[in-house]
Amino acid sequence: MMIPRSPTQRVLTPGAVASYVKAAIPGASVASCEEILGGGYAAVWRARLGGGQDGGREVVLKVGPPGQVRQLRYERDLMAAEAAYIAWCGRSVCRCPWCFTASRTGCW
Repeated sequence: MMIPRSPTQRVLTPGAVASYVKAAIPGASVASCEEILGGGYAAVWRARLGGGQDGGREVVLKVGPPGQVRQLRYERDLMAAEAAYIAWCGRSVCRCPWCFTASRTGCW
């Protein structure tokens, strides 16, 4: 059964996933990746890092829609709010080694 894609979800390629991961984790490479289906707003991918000290680690990449995509009022800046929440809660909520969001102004 095909799960319908939200109009706000970016369609990413494995190459794009690798680029986002490299921007967030300098020196990282992606050995493999796969889309996690069923999300409603953002594109979500699982990636296994390759080589170096992080080789074999799994990370999750979540990318919001491009700025020109029409969004509902409550969806605007949703990704920034999620990132701020994770930063505020700290490791008690997110135990992953890297949390970041890609916004129109860059990664943070």
